[in-house]
Amino acid sequence: MSILNRLSADVIATTKTVWADQLIAEKIATNALEIIASANKRNFAFFSGKSSRGLIGGLFYILGFKHDSVKRQKELANKLGTTYITIRASYRKWLKDFPDLFLDVSDKIANRENFNHFVHSGGDEGELLKMDTCLDLDDFERLLLHAIDETIRNCLGNINAQLIYSYLDKKECPMQEIPKKIDVFVIELENLMGAGKGRKMDAAQILKKEILEAFYAKLGIDYEVDPNCMSEQIKKLRKLHSKKTSDL
Repeated sequence: MSILNRLSADVIATTKTVWADQLIAEKIATNALEIIASANKRNFAFFSGKSSRGLIGGLFYILGFKHDSVKRQKELANKLGTTYITIRASYRKWLKDFPDLFLDVSDKIANRENFNHFVHSGGDEGELLKMDTCLDLDDFERLLLHAIDETIRNCLGNINAQLIYSYLDKKECPMQEIPKKIDVFVIELENLMGAGKGRKMDAAQILKKEILEAFYAKLGIDYEVDPNCMSEQIKKLRKLHSKKTSDL
């Protein structure tokens, strides 16, 4: 079986494993096959000495941006039976060798990479303001993320904020997904910073209260703060915010 045929068969077999949504899986499979065919015609040596899993994984990562269904590199690696390092090297190789095939998503990917660098290098909130347009967040979620990040950094400092985000990342709640996974964020914040044995004050409660106050201030509303029900309060505010914007 030729490299092209093998890759084509693997693409068809693995897209449905990676994406549960059949429509998205079919679109990504179609795009991937078109790109592989085009790349093979232009530079067949590109595929020499590379594993099909790595090639496909890098391409899937890129196409996730195109179809607004981005998969994390670690998730792709687990699904495809490879490593996230291989996925990262692969997608960068695709972009380097065939930049014209990915003009519609290259800026999105570059912004995401800058955001990840911000998280792991302990950047300040001002940097987040400059790059948050790369995130798939609406205005409400963006304000929430800013309130969370600003509060954590102001209360605990950049180094501790970096440690918290690293911890959350391991719990499948990376910084850029916190607004969409607020329940997970609250639970893990409590697990990480709860009162614990011998402590009189619950650090998580204090931090949640500060976050909610900062968030309400950004929304420009006066709302009773209850850190015991942070998730529920944010969900109620989401409904109020959605109704308010739809009435405008």
